[in-house]
Parts: sequence; structure tokens; C-alpha cells
Amino acid sequence: METIIEDTLKSLEEEFADDFIRIHRNALIRKSHIEGLHKQPDGRTLLKLLQLDERLEVSRRHLPAIHKLIKGKL
Repeated sequence: METIIEDTLKSLEEEFADDFIRIHRNALIRKSHIEGLHKQPDGRTLLKLLQLDERLEVSRRHLPAIHKLIKGKL
């Protein structure tokens, strides 16, 4: 089974702004699932999510908003 959403990611980001944040041009993440950030030696920043081993790359463009969100959680 495949689900297709015809809305743009931008419209989904605006509609669900209270619960989700954009981390990359092609990815929205539920804010409550963010555990932390990890800076890589090569300069990339990866996002750690609760209960997942995989880390997702955060674009430089969206990094300030992620930092602000994490600082607000403390």
C-alpha cells in the first residue's frame, strides 16, 4: 500500500507547525521526538531522534531553528 500526499511540504509545515519542524528541504520531524544534535568531524550536524539509532542530517539553513527549539526544551 502506498499513500500519496498532494500537499507541498511547505503547506504541511505551515499546517502542522505546532508539532513538526523542518530539518532539511525534504524532511519534517515531530518536535517531541527530537533527542539532540551531534556535530560530525566533517562539519555536518545530525539529529538524534528518540528510540531510533539512525541520525538524520540537518541542513545549515534549518539549524538555527533546531538550536532554538532544543534550547527552549531545557
